[in-house]
Amino acid sequence: MHIALIVTDLSPPRIGGISKVATEITLCYLKEGHSVDVFCLERTFHIFPKYEGLKLIPIDSPFQIYKDYPVVSFSIHAFNKILKEHKKRKYDISHAMNFNNFGMPFVRSQLRKARIVHVSTAFETTEMEIAAKWSEFKSKPTFHCFAQIVMELFLAPWQKAYIGWADIITTEDGETKRNLCLKGIPEDKIKLIPSGIDINAIDQIAEQSKENKNDGISIVCPGRVDARKGSQFLIKAFASFSKKHPTANLEFVGGGRGDYLEQMRGLAKVLGIDQKVNFTGRVENILEYYNKADIIVIPSLSEGIPITLQEALAFRKPILCSKLPGTFAYASHISSIYWFKPADVNALEEQLEKMCAKDFTEEVLQGRKFIENYDWSHVASEYLTIYEKALKN
Repeated sequence: MHIALIVTDLSPPRIGGISKVATEITLCYLKEGHSVDVFCLERTFHIFPKYEGLKLIPIDSPFQIYKDYPVVSFSIHAFNKILKEHKKRKYDISHAMNFNNFGMPFVRSQLRKARIVHVSTAFETTEMEIAAKWSEFKSKPTFHCFAQIVMELFLAPWQKAYIGWADIITTEDGETKRNLCLKGIPEDKIKLIPSGIDINAIDQIAEQSKENKNDGISIVCPGRVDARKGSQFLIKAFASFSKKHPTANLEFVGGGRGDYLEQMRGLAKVLGIDQKVNFTGRVENILEYYNKADIIVIPSLSEGIPITLQEALAFRKPILCSKLPGTFAYASHISSIYWFKPADVNALEEQLEKMCAKDFTEEVLQGRKFIENYDWSHVASEYLTIYEKALKN
């Protein structure tokens, strides 16, 4: 099968959900003998390793509004480039995720004429992201956050086209599926495929000693520091929590968008806990930071199924997670996960207190057993099954 994958970045250089999913399924496709052309930004073209069967096609993205993540402009140019490359060697499938699909409706008729089947994947709907960023804005108003809300309000109606007009649609959680159906997208057109993890890579790191383990309670928040990720609410909860637990420390592992990371550093300083809160910024391998954690916290305001949640389960770590509908439906049966209402600082702190008083030895084994069914090879196999089904229709 010859596959065209549209994604701004692979990992590296970017560390993030969509980039991670795109990278891992691509590597699995190559192992299965498929060929993959990845349409990406030049920064990925210059950095990502070379593999047999993989071709990286850089997309110049002029007229950028957001230079770090120019996804709208990128997507439009990428889909036009696909049609040109198709004339050289025909594609069976094109596949894009979230806003990377934006340009598809402009060339939909041409894709069909060329007999390129398109698969769109939605991790959350724009309405879910707007609700999350509105919670952030009400608590900490910034122009950047407001601008994101305005832009996504503009894009929200368009999502029915750039996601719903695909030949087949995938998402990873029930909440996103319900929201897509509310847009008028037929339920039978939407397939659920949760994301996955690299079990072998995790086990290799988990066997290492807990190097640089801090004294006291080590709380780690893995993933991007972003308005949608609930960072400020965790910082506020930790400020109160650390008064009762003076040796506790909090570490945010991951980069940020715009100036939000600096804003969070500023908030920690204002609250007088900047010596207890560490922001690593972008890291080469996020997995290395799970080992030294006593508790993993995922305070997202909007999310499908966080890969960080899955990774923490594989590392046998107790987890404190926002009680979001899709995430809760996926993992509510796992007793090593504690839940709190998103953006609720008091509830977050209360759950941290409960977790500190508990031994999770048995519970984390249950979580590990569950997540072993979500290795990336299984995820890629499900996507390939979807591709084959779409080609037969």
